[in-house]
Amino acid sequence: MLTGREVKVIPLPVVWVEHDLVPVPENGDLNILAAGRLVPVKGFDVLIEAIAFVKKQCPTVRLIICGEGPERPRLESLISTLGLHENVVLAGYVSCIRPWLDACRMFVLSSYAESYGAVLVEALAAGRQIVSTRCTPALQDLMQAPWVGEAVPVGDPCALADAIVRLQAQPAPPCERLAETVRSFHLAHGGEHYLSLLASGSGGRAG
Repeated sequence: MLTGREVKVIPLPVVWVEHDLVPVPENGDLNILAAGRLVPVKGFDVLIEAIAFVKKQCPTVRLIICGEGPERPRLESLISTLGLHENVVLAGYVSCIRPWLDACRMFVLSSYAESYGAVLVEALAAGRQIVSTRCTPALQDLMQAPWVGEAVPVGDPCALADAIVRLQAQPAPPCERLAETVRSFHLAHGGEHYLSLLASGSGGRAG
């Protein structure tokens, strides 16, 4: 425990490179992106089940999952069982998800547990709304306004589907407005704060 010391908090630099913002595609299709290693804790099975519910209202819904892992055979079987061959794509490993974010309407995190959930920051920095299970403390910082997205219970495909449909039914906020919510997580912003702290000669501690 720190006592008698001033503590300065500098947000974790998650966004390393500035990109131009690409508006949400206006073709009317519902394209959803998810990303992560294909392992049970990521809850991709729950997300796929949610897409089966979403399909009833949005028949052309398309979910892209970027990532690879041991759960692929089980997820492929689930996709087949639910008849979602035209709606769910397992894209495999990709080195950067930014091009995929640019092509989607929203990003969904379906995990059972995460640390800070930096991928949510990446999605908002790209100007995309988010739907997330309550799996990460990052939501306390990121869900500061209702137009950012929605948080739902862990392991509940119906709640996940309902949140996706609700967001789709509303006009997407301007990309710039969403990106601004995570401006403090950019490397340059954090660096400026750190240098300012050093230059001030403050006796505080950065955290």
